[in-house]
Amino acid sequence: HGAHRNLHSFPTRRSSDLSEESNRLKVLVERVLQTAIFEKGKLELNKQPADLHAIILRAVDAFKLQVNGRGGTISTFLDAYDPVVTLDETNFFNVLLNLIDNALKYTVTTPEITVSTAAWHRGIVITVSDNGIGIPREHLKQIFEKFYRVPSGNTHNIKGFGLGLSYVKKIVEEHYGTIKVESQTGKGTRIIIHLPKEQPK
Repeated sequence: HGAHRNLHSFPTRRSSDLSEESNRLKVLVERVLQTAIFEKGKLELNKQPADLHAIILRAVDAFKLQVNGRGGTISTFLDAYDPVVTLDETNFFNVLLNLIDNALKYTVTTPEITVSTAAWHRGIVITVSDNGIGIPREHLKQIFEKFYRVPSGNTHNIKGFGLGLSYVKKIVEEHYGTIKVESQTGKGTRIIIHLPKEQPK
């Protein structure tokens, strides 16, 4: 079914609208994350068959304005031939928001972000890659720890969820998936998620 490029043209908006919108999104996600991780202790997931590609496109759309505002691109290559997976849609949507948000935060130049899917013998591989500052090898192990942030030299404007990747890893593992990070300092980062189609009963 080839690569889908999902490019919309948006009416131009004032940048103040833009940051307001992205702040609203952040607050919403933060609230969901904190509820999910801290208050319940145990996550109650509502897993249903869902179209992963549709969820990815929604997450990408949420960042289109921000990426376009920085003169960058966010592209999707959705090559998995059967994108229906049993998952908790709200939490998985948040996972994607977190990964794209991180990709943007750690990109100081013009962002080029790619979200792709491919078939895997047990399900789907999702890759989120960026052309950002990368993660030094000695920090790779720690990035999934709660509230761990990669010390980023002079990019002191990096704010963010803090619990982003620990949450992402938790949700992926609750779906019996795996997540790994490949990164080169100065070249960018790739997050690779293997997500099985069938959940053990």
